[in-house]
Amino acid sequence: MKISSHAFVLLPALIAAVISSPVVANTNATRTSISIVQSEVNSKERFSKLTTQTSRELTKVRSGLVAYYLSNMNWPSALNNIKTDNRYNGSFKTPYGSITGRPSGLGYQLIITLPTNDKQSRRIAQLIAAKSSGENNNNSVTVFVGVPTAASLVSGLLSRKYDPRNPDANKMSANLDMNNNNINNINVVNTNALNAQTVTSNSLNVTGNTNLGGMLNVSGLATINSLTARGNATFGNNVTINGATTTESLLVKKNSCSTRACFIT
Repeated sequence: MKISSHAFVLLPALIAAVISSPVVANTNATRTSISIVQSEVNSKERFSKLTTQTSRELTKVRSGLVAYYLSNMNWPSALNNIKTDNRYNGSFKTPYGSITGRPSGLGYQLIITLPTNDKQSRRIAQLIAAKSSGENNNNSVTVFVGVPTAASLVSGLLSRKYDPRNPDANKMSANLDMNNNNINNINVVNTNALNAQTVTSNSLNVTGNTNLGGMLNVSGLATINSLTARGNATFGNNVTINGATTTESLLVKKNSCSTRACFIT
């Protein structure tokens, strides 16, 4: 049998190709496996980041709800009210859908519903619920917000005594409506403006202008810089008026003096 010389030339190359083929195949398979694993790691990290972001937004909305309840002593009729009441400054949006809400019994429910109801969405809903102390039902997440505890409620009430640790506890942050009831035993009233139908006082000292649209009864000494009375003004003791006096009816049972004249009864 005659063997061509060309065969001896090609034989080493053929042997090398046969030997190297498994190595190349194994290398490509390894690279593919690494790529798949890395993709899975990246996907898990992305889901972890987005679910954490969603959980944090739920926490912000829940805090806004509690603050709203402490201020108004009831839940908002619409979730957006916590934003208009300056208790929440977000948009209610998360990477997996918008946060909605509704009253539920004595509490309030916050809800996120993912767009699809597939296996991946249900898994994401589980992760969000676990991070938010909530519950998941398929692709929906529900977080229940209960009525604030007694300690939280007390922190929003007006205190009878001064607490140096919480000086705002003696301050009103809203108008006070007494519903036609009295406020008794006031020592001094400091106010920028006083609107009253009837004022009865033992002693009246006014340093600025006084405009009366109704009745004024003073049984003691009255010292007024300027008096304008559109209704009746009755004084049971001395009246000293330093400025102009304009009145429709003025009754003084004792002395009345102004910068222009004195009247003695």
